[in-house]
Amino acid sequence: MTDSLNISSNTGVPSIEIPFPVVPKETEEMLNEKQLFDYQSKNKSFAKWLLVEGKEPRDQDGYAKGTAKRTVYRVGYFQRWLWCQKDEYIPVPTHDHADTYVEQIAYADYTNSHKAGNVNALKRYFKWRHHAFGEDEWSPDRTFTTTHQQPQDYLTKDERAKIREAALEYGELALLNH
Repeated sequence: MTDSLNISSNTGVPSIEIPFPVVPKETEEMLNEKQLFDYQSKNKSFAKWLLVEGKEPRDQDGYAKGTAKRTVYRVGYFQRWLWCQKDEYIPVPTHDHADTYVEQIAYADYTNSHKAGNVNALKRYFKWRHHAFGEDEWSPDRTFTTTHQQPQDYLTKDERAKIREAALEYGELALLNH
């Protein structure tokens, strides 16, 4: 699925195609038809908001596709956890639900980077709820520090392939002369 951003001539509102599934298979299997419709419509709205304006709503600055996808999936995992805890579908998680979840993952065997990623995803979710519905933003009771490292690779996939090919061919001509 390709992503595209178009401005509607009727409304002036950006429309975007979401380049990833908004309902993970695990979620689909847990919900009845009405719950699935509710969840899917909310997740589409959330995903579009992330892609179009999630980073900085005033500037219409959205997140990259990968960040939006990870955010939607992490929030989905939180929601499935919540439904299992409450033994029912909860259409709109609360700040207390999020704090309980974060407290639980604090003691789980995950890296601080993973834990921080989950907290950031939940902050984005509640930021969306704030902008879309006027609800309060969420300040987590607990945060996780991560060491900021250099990006893993400054080179594109194509550049890495060319370097690998050159490295494999390096010295071949000298071997042929012997």
